[in-house]
Amino acid sequence: MGPERGKKRNFIGRRRVKEIEEIRELEKKAKELPNKAEDSESEDREEAEEGKKMRVRKELEKQLEKQEPNLNIRRQAADLLYILEAPKLKISQEEMVVVPLIGSS
Repeated sequence: MGPERGKKRNFIGRRRVKEIEEIRELEKKAKELPNKAEDSESEDREEAEEGKKMRVRKELEKQLEKQEPNLNIRRQAADLLYILEAPKLKISQEEMVVVPLIGSS
């Protein structure tokens, strides 16, 4: 009975150690969660601010394009406005250019 009892204690002891380790990991994750939530909130605020800046910038470019007496500056404003709008443009499959990989035939 002696050796069997020792094995049983070791098994229970190892299981208890694993449980304690799991609890510690869960506590660490619980501490990290509020930090992650704060980070995501600050990222959302930054994205909202960037969106506002882009809208203001586009509006200023439109005004400059329409109201500037200098023709060269109006053209530059139109080009900048086009560049700012470019991410919204949809390109069809036919318009896309396929660049072959180097070394492939």
